[in-house]
Amino acid sequence: MRNLSLKWRLVLAAAAIIGPVLLLLGLFIHLNSRSHMLDVATDNLRGQAQLAAREISGLLARPPHRINSDALADSISAAIGRRVTIIDGSGRVLGDSDEDEAGLAAMDNHLGRPEIRGAGLNGWGYSIRYSHTLKKDMIYLAVPVVVGGRNWGYCRVAWPMSSFRAHQRSLAGILLLGLAASGTLMLLLMGSLWRRAVKAIGQMERTAGAIIGGDLESRAPTNLGIPELDRISRTMNGLAESWSRTAAELRDRSLKLSAILEGMSEGVVVLGHDQRVALINRFAAGLLDAGGDAVGRSILEIIRHPGVKDLLEGQIEELDFEYRGRHLLAHASPLASGAGTVVVLADVTRLTSLERVRRDFVANVSHELKTPLAAVVGFTEALRDGAKDKAGTRDDFIERIGKQSARMTRLLDDLLELSSLESEGVRMDAAPVEARALADKAVENLSQAAQARGQKVSVSDSPGGSALVMADEQRIAQALGNMLDNAVKYSPEGSRIEMDFRRHGGMLEISVSDPGPGIASEHLPRLFERFYRVDKSRSRELGGTGLGLAIAKHIAELHGGKAGVESELGRGSRFWLALPLAGKTGGEASENS
Repeated sequence: MRNLSLKWRLVLAAAAIIGPVLLLLGLFIHLNSRSHMLDVATDNLRGQAQLAAREISGLLARPPHRINSDALADSISAAIGRRVTIIDGSGRVLGDSDEDEAGLAAMDNHLGRPEIRGAGLNGWGYSIRYSHTLKKDMIYLAVPVVVGGRNWGYCRVAWPMSSFRAHQRSLAGILLLGLAASGTLMLLLMGSLWRRAVKAIGQMERTAGAIIGGDLESRAPTNLGIPELDRISRTMNGLAESWSRTAAELRDRSLKLSAILEGMSEGVVVLGHDQRVALINRFAAGLLDAGGDAVGRSILEIIRHPGVKDLLEGQIEELDFEYRGRHLLAHASPLASGAGTVVVLADVTRLTSLERVRRDFVANVSHELKTPLAAVVGFTEALRDGAKDKAGTRDDFIERIGKQSARMTRLLDDLLELSSLESEGVRMDAAPVEARALADKAVENLSQAAQARGQKVSVSDSPGGSALVMADEQRIAQALGNMLDNAVKYSPEGSRIEMDFRRHGGMLEISVSDPGPGIASEHLPRLFERFYRVDKSRSRELGGTGLGLAIAKHIAELHGGKAGVESELGRGSRFWLALPLAGKTGGEASENS
């Protein structure tokens, strides 16, 4: 018994109480139902006997005042479904529905039968006994037959006890079924109550487990209807509330710290006393490409740079170093508790790049302006010193001053143009334009320069030329003009320059191919940078500003396209612009030439 769970203890206790109660109740109902059924049966038999007696009395009261008792007994029996016996006042059996004439003659005198005596004394009588005639237990009920105010005889009806017992068994079955249903219902009710209690205990157990596991928001139910469990639940909930408030304060501080760390534009790495990562924010993880496994690893393992150790030991205040293509600046500060170090990382790659671009730009602009300015100053001083008095020399110097001034003007115009293209908010007025029309306009603008060198510029009649591209006509003509100007300047005199069209999915390439000297592969990636020249001296001799290709690239990108070059030394060059086709997307796969 000690090893049984509370559930089975309750089940056994309930069975010990409910079982005997149901048995006693069933026995009581059975006994009372038998008595009640017997009363109902005798009442029914008495009513039938009285009806039969009245019918016999009526027949005897009418002439010829005689009856065929045996035939009448059969007739009444057929009508009421019971055995009927007609007995005269002396106790002789005159008719019986279950006996023939021979049987009637052999039947005993019935005057001493209990039901006949009862009928004579009380107006009706009944008895239950074994019938030797029918060989079975019967219920007999008799009433007197009164004719003319005197007792003529008796009418008796009988019902087999087997039918009564069948009804009794049926009722007993119903009773047993009802008791079983009641017992089952009680067990279900107890089961429901048990489940309620078990559920409450289970919730309390789960709540306790959740609190132990760190879920301080879990609460046990307090309206169980079981005072002891309610008190335990309230105590448990109070403890959880206290812990929850403390945890919420700590969590709030942690969230604020996390928000600050994650919102910083610098990387923060907190190291333990063993120089292993205890905390790292997202920005630092991205800078160091550390991922989610950084915590627990040594910082010297993550950043393999000799200066990191010196920084952590305080030998240097900051560390400026290259790491996986980035330029980083690191500072280290010990924690106030002395249990570790905080390392702050800044990504200065863009700043360094911008500083380099600024220096290069200033140097390039200064260099580009220095030569023409020096020439203008030199020619001006020469004219001041007397060259103005020599007509031929004076005119030559003035022409040279004009050329250098024009060169500076072109440089300043290109700088302003490039600055405009790079500014925020600049937009292209793109509209569907035929590609060949753009090429023809660029050729028209450069026709004089090409003719001056005896060059011929041709536009291909390939089907791609009739395609419509989304373009700002003036800007794209300018970009193609810059590429065509580059080809005219670097191609031999009398050579042929070709413009062609190629489809690539949803883009159309407009290219300029020249038979020039070609470009070495190491120069190709930087060819569209501002002021980048392969042959600086020759470029200046030809009057280039070094910004034309950079402008062309920016214009193409502002259209959602791109610019590129294909070239080999000694085999010429092919510069191209790729523009979106009108009504097409860059993801289409068809390709035509």
